[in-house]
Amino acid sequence: MLRIYAFIAIFSFSLPTSAQDTGDGIQDLKLRDWKPRSMLVTKETRIDRPAFPVIDVHNHLGGGAKHLTPKRVQDYLQAMDEAGVETVVNLDGRWDNRLKETLSALDEAHPRRFLTFALINFEDIDDPQWSARETKRLRVSFDAGAKGLKFHKSLGLSYRYESGKLMAIDDPKLDPIWELCAEHGRPVMIHTSDPAAFFTSLDRFNER
Repeated sequence: MLRIYAFIAIFSFSLPTSAQDTGDGIQDLKLRDWKPRSMLVTKETRIDRPAFPVIDVHNHLGGGAKHLTPKRVQDYLQAMDEAGVETVVNLDGRWDNRLKETLSALDEAHPRRFLTFALINFEDIDDPQWSARETKRLRVSFDAGAKGLKFHKSLGLSYRYESGKLMAIDDPKLDPIWELCAEHGRPVMIHTSDPAAFFTSLDRFNER
């Protein structure tokens, strides 16, 4: 039996230094003049086939019946088989009917091959009932079969109260969400930042 353990995966990189710096003539940079310099220099070991079955814990396969057609899902499975990937965690489950459609097309149709995570809806966070609303919605998502909860990098970057204050990861309004995840033993994936190159000067050497 495949076991899912509760954890918080945090992807953290450098903080911005000059996010608005456009460099000299970057808007006119041609592909032939782009000379990206890798910011990650390390020994490379090519492995064509893994020694053991792989679980991909962070992927975006999309969601909903319109997107997850039988043909597309079969293409996913073929690619997974060829790469030696046993299971993929899909972080695009969202909520309500779309989540149910996604679970039907992936998790239910192909047990053990796909594990779909839910999301919560950050609309109207100023509403005093927002926490209760989203906790209830997430409970329904878990009961429907969602294997965990995903937070995009928008948390901490985009979701603001009417006052302009950003909602932070330790916002009390999220406490019932964490408690529900603990109650159900569901893992949480949190995207907290981006590669360092996103925040360095935009010139012809920037790899991103």
